Amino acid sequence: MCRILGQRDGADLAYLGLTLREYVDRLHAIQAQLTQRFVYWAPIALGGDRERSWSKQGPFGEAKQRRVGRRLVSRTQGPGLIISLTQEPDDGVDSPTPRGLVTSFHTSAALDRVRELRDAAATDEESAQRMRQVQEAYEVRKEAYLRLVVPIVLSRTLSTEQVRAARAWGPGVGKVPSSPQALRAEVSCGYQPRWVDVAVRIALEDLGENLPNPGWNSFTRARWHWQAVCEHWHSHHRAEK
Repeated sequence: MCRILGQRDGADLAYLGLTLREYVDRLHAIQAQLTQRFVYWAPIALGGDRERSWSKQGPFGEAKQRRVGRRLVSRTQGPGLIISLTQEPDDGVDSPTPRGLVTSFHTSAALDRVRELRDAAATDEESAQRMRQVQEAYEVRKEAYLRLVVPIVLSRTLSTEQVRAARAWGPGVGKVPSSPQALRAEVSCGYQPRWVDVAVRIALEDLGENLPNPGWNSFTRARWHWQAVCEHWHSHHRAEK
């Protein structure tokens, strides 16, 4: 809440007699009492959730949920899987699909399986053209990510809070890079939204009021325009040099 509002050091929580960390910890404690954690997984399918037949385990504690998720994502045999770690309302509903707060990621074989399904689906020129457009759009986004985001993330030593927030979801969930080389390897392996989040927060901190658009002074708005914000960060730093 404080980050979105742009306030620092938890000053707006002083009337509660709490630091920002204490406030967040208490919210997490309440959340743990009201939710349950499950692990879902399903074979990759182009049709999205409607075409998936989910398997499910849980409820688990947080540590056990992460262990089960890592064990599934490390599979090298069998079809590609999508794995979802959920934090669901403790309302007695035995949901057949992921719900609540969902963190999703894939096994290493998932992308190969997606390509196989897409190739099989592209039976005419129109379908093939759509597939090419999707792939081209991804390549453009990946190029912008490598050119703009990666240098910003690697421009400084990340704080523990930044690393913890980045590893809270996406590929490599729960993994802490053990060296600058490991961080570079993890950040550079294709477009990853979580590292875009980190880069946007760094850019907002460095640029202050010097934004390409004054209306982008909150993280949510700046995140929507991440390429323009990151481009401006690079221009600003080149000018400083």
